[in-house]
Amino acid sequence: MVPQGPQASVLEDAIEYELPFGTIGSLVGRLFVQGRLSGHSNTHPCDGPPAPCGPPDAPTNRGTPIHRPMLFRQATLERIRDGAVTLAFRRWQRPTVRAGGTLLTAIGQLTIGQVDLVDVDEITLAQARKAGYTSVDELLADLGERPGQLYRIELGAVAADPRLALREQAPSPSEAKAILDKLERMDGHAPQPWTLATLELLEARPGVRAGDLAAHLGMERLSFKANVRKLKALGLTISLETGYELAPRGRVILQDLQGGRRRRC
Repeated sequence: MVPQGPQASVLEDAIEYELPFGTIGSLVGRLFVQGRLSGHSNTHPCDGPPAPCGPPDAPTNRGTPIHRPMLFRQATLERIRDGAVTLAFRRWQRPTVRAGGTLLTAIGQLTIGQVDLVDVDEITLAQARKAGYTSVDELLADLGERPGQLYRIELGAVAADPRLALREQAPSPSEAKAILDKLERMDGHAPQPWTLATLELLEARPGVRAGDLAAHLGMERLSFKANVRKLKALGLTISLETGYELAPRGRVILQDLQGGRRRRC
């Protein structure tokens, strides 16, 4: 069942901030197991929108934390890209990024430097300012009294989102076959096939709100957006300020899918 109201906050954040679909799937599984997609009102008062630099772990009333991915507000991302913000602080049950890894964000792929466990007393004014705050007190107030240990994360360069180049490339025959096989598996794991209908809808109605597109297919908005995220991860779609459109790669794959349908008929 798709979450409603406060229960939707974690999943909504993950989709809106365009995290890798594997991360979203993991969150869905955790939320379901912990009863937060059940449609009941077993929510926790910590649920809600992310803090200005993104939410740390939020506990459930079953005592098990949901490890939220590392999120940033757009304004903070812009300052990271400009080099004005080079540190972040989070309270985590366990780190959700690793040193030397990367984080896919709305402005591109962010490089992660050192990830260190620190004490509150170790935070200096210089570090607070590198994290985008005017004082240590402002940083600590933003963190609040959330559970978990305190980590300092070094933020590095921002590279282009690898999906941007992928979506402009026409797939080779072997790549097209791999994508078509992937779409077939997606359809097979769903209650009913959806990939062809979604691609055809995005081709026919570019720039239309996700909620309107979802209603056209008789789907919940979050479920529809999660499906489009799967297609975007394959380089088939492009997110617009409002709605979506097919990428050049997606048009090729759609033609292949439609051609296969005609042959079957």
